[in-house]
Formats: sequence, C-alpha cells, structure tokens
Amino acid sequence: MAMAAAAGLLVGALVENQSDLLSSTRPGDATPVAVGSIKVSLEETPDEWDFDLPVHNASDEPVDADLISLDGVSAPLKSHMAGNLPPRTWGTVRFSVATNCDVGRAESIASVRLRVGTSDGRIERTVALPEGGKVLVDYHRDLCRQGRPVEPAQLHGVWIVDKVYGDDTGLVGLMLWRFGRDGSFIADPEGGLFTRDIAVRGTYRLRDELLTINVEGGYGCGPSGPITWRVALDGDDRMRLAWIRGTCPSGKQGHLWIMQRVLRDAGLPGT
Repeated sequence: MAMAAAAGLLVGALVENQSDLLSSTRPGDATPVAVGSIKVSLEETPDEWDFDLPVHNASDEPVDADLISLDGVSAPLKSHMAGNLPPRTWGTVRFSVATNCDVGRAESIASVRLRVGTSDGRIERTVALPEGGKVLVDYHRDLCRQGRPVEPAQLHGVWIVDKVYGDDTGLVGLMLWRFGRDGSFIADPEGGLFTRDIAVRGTYRLRDELLTINVEGGYGCGPSGPITWRVALDGDDRMRLAWIRGTCPSGKQGHLWIMQRVLRDAGLPGT
C-alpha cells in the first residue's frame, strides 16, 4: 500500500507540472483542451490500464474526456474516461493498446483524438501530442524487435528490474533476480538475494527464446506452475522479458519487463 501511495504521489507530481510538455487545440476552439506526454501508468488498478495521458481542461466549465485514437496507431485501444474535470485543472485518461508485432508500428505519434463531453453534448478534438508519444513508441519497439539469441551462460548473475510495462510497476529499481549456474533461480525486492529470506525461489530452464521459471516457494509466492517469458538480449547487460503465461508474477499479453545486469556470476556466494 505504501508503494502504491508513493507511486500515486509521483504521478500527481508529474501531471501537475506539464507546462514544458503541453500541447493544446487551436485558438478559438469552443472547448479548448490540452495534453501532456504519455506516461507508463504507475497506479495499479483492477482494470490494468497500461498508460496515462494527462489532459488539461482549459475551458470555463467541467468536461469529460476519453481517448478515441492515436495518430498512426492502427491497433485497437481501450480508454478510461476522465470524468467531471473542473475548469483549468489536469486529469488523467488511462488507456491500453493491443499489441501485434506483425503489424507495422508508428515511429512517432503526432497527435491524439479525444472525445470531450460538455453541457452542450460530446465533441471530438484532435490535439498535438508532446514528445511524439515516445513512451508508447519505445514500448512497441522493445516488445516487438528481435534481440540476439540467449545462451544460459549469459543469464548467470544478478539482474534488476529497470522498467515495467503492465502490472508490478512498483518493483522497478527494487526487484533483483539471480540466475545460478546450477539452474537455480531466486528473486527479491528487498535486497535479500544472499539471505534465506527470499521472496521467490525455484529453478529455471532456457530453451531457444523461452525462459521458464518453476517457482518452489518464498515469502512472496507459494509453489506454482511454470512461468514462461520470451527473452531477448540487447547487448550484454540489457534483457527484455515478454510475459507469455503463468502466475506470480502474473500478467497478460503485452506485459514487458526490462532488466539490467547488476553482477556477473563470478565469485558470488552459492544459492
């Protein structure tokens, strides 16, 4: 709960200060609105929204706003409405985009299409998007591009979760994973890799691009069925893990973890 609250405060701080990233509709629009840069959603909700779009009501009356489309993105999206947004204030439209790596993806997202509800009815507005939707563009690139084949020896050592698209964003910068030479696997978000107090422990198997972890226990997970990820390396020290199936951590199609190497498996204590 504390981690979720901290994440909520961080989102609030980001949304409150969007002056340098602001883009709005044309002067003279009956209902002017503006948007900030797309962010990875840090607030974990039952609806599992993946991204946040800050929206500013620049009019003199309350409005509702939701996202209809993203310029150059043909994949289906679903959007949560920012309801009853007071005049001259910021709100957040949360949304998710379906992923299909067989379909070409935009290199930049120039604008968004919003549906805005006012006392006179609902209208549509096209609004230029700051930074070209960099966060969403980077996500699609990381999810779909081909990395180098991974050998088991390249996994050996300690990795830290650097970025999360999907659930468990509170683990960024905290969750450490260790792959042992003996096929053992441990993970912990509190620096407990070299103690007996481990959040997750089990074994792993790497076959081609599929990494399968069999969880045997730990204070964070009970024994469970295998968890399978599609794994790829970018260089020696950056790894992409796309969730395929399993629980603890659970996920859904399109969830992606980016990990950075912390230590190589040389001179480390045994697992």
